[in-house]
Amino acid sequence: MDLVSIMADNRKPHSPKQIANGKALEKYFSFLWHAILILAIGHFLHYVVVKYKRSWERLYRKIPYPRLNLPSCLKDQGLPFILLASIFLIANLFLFLTPMVSYRPNYCASRLGWLAAMNMLLCVFLSLKNTPLRFILPTSYQRLNFFHRVVGYTALAQTLLHGILYTAHFGITKRWFKVIQAGGNREGLFAGAGLLILAFGVFAQVRYTTFYATHVLGFIVMAIFMGLHRPAWEKVLPYFAALMASIWVLDRVLRLLRLAFNLINNEARLYPLEGGGVRLVFNKPLPRGSPGMHCFVWIPGVRCYKSYPFTITANSDSGLELVLRSYEGFTKEAHDLALETPGRAMRASAHGPYGNLPNFDTYDKVVMIAGGSGASFTFGLVNFLLASTSEHPTMPITFVWAVRTQDDVSWYIPELLSLVKGFKSVTLIIRVTREPLKNSDSQSEEFEQAPSDLCSAKTTACVETTPLLEDFTRKAAHHLQSAANLEWEAAKGEADLKFEKLQVDQAIWESIQFLDETTRVLIATCGPRSLTNAVRNAAHDCSRHFRPTIDICSENYDW
Repeated sequence: MDLVSIMADNRKPHSPKQIANGKALEKYFSFLWHAILILAIGHFLHYVVVKYKRSWERLYRKIPYPRLNLPSCLKDQGLPFILLASIFLIANLFLFLTPMVSYRPNYCASRLGWLAAMNMLLCVFLSLKNTPLRFILPTSYQRLNFFHRVVGYTALAQTLLHGILYTAHFGITKRWFKVIQAGGNREGLFAGAGLLILAFGVFAQVRYTTFYATHVLGFIVMAIFMGLHRPAWEKVLPYFAALMASIWVLDRVLRLLRLAFNLINNEARLYPLEGGGVRLVFNKPLPRGSPGMHCFVWIPGVRCYKSYPFTITANSDSGLELVLRSYEGFTKEAHDLALETPGRAMRASAHGPYGNLPNFDTYDKVVMIAGGSGASFTFGLVNFLLASTSEHPTMPITFVWAVRTQDDVSWYIPELLSLVKGFKSVTLIIRVTREPLKNSDSQSEEFEQAPSDLCSAKTTACVETTPLLEDFTRKAAHHLQSAANLEWEAAKGEADLKFEKLQVDQAIWESIQFLDETTRVLIATCGPRSLTNAVRNAAHDCSRHFRPTIDICSENYDW
């Protein structure tokens, strides 16, 4: 039974409007299946080209294309993703216009309503953390999040037009009372209100907790009243709402099961870091987790009702390690607890991992650029490379790191030592951007030696019991105390340390200026959006002048 037949109302079994809408939805399904198939085939061909015939890849790399002045929300996506989103929008416009029995307001409103319902189902599918698409495409929910937002806002626009056109239709026919009194219309208004609550996701970067709460609340309201909007068509719209709610609930059940499994005999120790950082050390590793990926951390002693995403810095038999900067909410509370009792153990769990790591075997050089605590991603990639080979990697590495103060450097001393000692060819560049350059002696001394106490000098909650601090520093091993050991004092001389603003274009240009067009370069970046945008612009300019093949891998949490 196809959509044309099941959309026929029992009272009007062969309504031309319903038949036309059913055909439009069938074309919608066909468009989605063909799009997924084409993407899967394209990924396979790209894999073959990169692995076996690099000369083919250079053909389309030589095609000149303009540098687009895109908004910041689009720069991280890349031209292929923007083209796919454009195709989706054009397809929606085409499905709205054809096949249409009449272009009267009520006919157009009906078509928009069904397209909005289908887009909401697709929107929920694209939001799944455990996306089924990972089995056929090298993608994660992060990369799909861009399409999730495009589809969601498309559904919102269609819903608003759906309501406006039906209101205009009732006004033209002098039946204003039907806007509220007709069966299901009140429920439709509530469903639209739920969709508007979902739209508050645009404020995700302002406060994550607010975004999460409004998203959950808006979805529940929208899903319930969407199914009640047209209850007379119980074989269609309620089924859409039930399917949408089912996959949403199933995804969360899978996450809860992972949290429950990883909670068994697991705890995390909180260690304060200079300058407002915290290192979380779990006594159990995260199954299938690799450094550079990320997971959602749940510590009920800090926030019992929410888990938060952090990049995996290290994950081995000794446990899972994460480094985070204290801002507000969860991170601030965790930092305060770490200051109150350094090294305290708390029941904790995590679900994940999420994200895809690049295939380093297909690249000849790697450039890593991080800002602040974004180094968790790039240092995670360093640990991943070291763990994936039994010998010292021979791939040339350029590691660029911009930090606010010298205290930030001490957060990753173990990872810095692994970087310097683990690779045969490595260039380490560190830029301290918010500390004035002092005389060379005091500057060198400040960088070489970590402060003896484990709390910020501006923090009044510092633990004053010296034996406790000494015992903690001994047990913390390679965490905080390693910032002052002789290994780093000897190795740091190889770093290019300067007290100045990071010049991203210069750093990238110097890293690839002597490479030819047969070389494939990976630029991995994580940090503020201004940094990732600068990396993309500089990489684009360099690829035009020097012609190496440049790919960019970035870690961003765009909710």
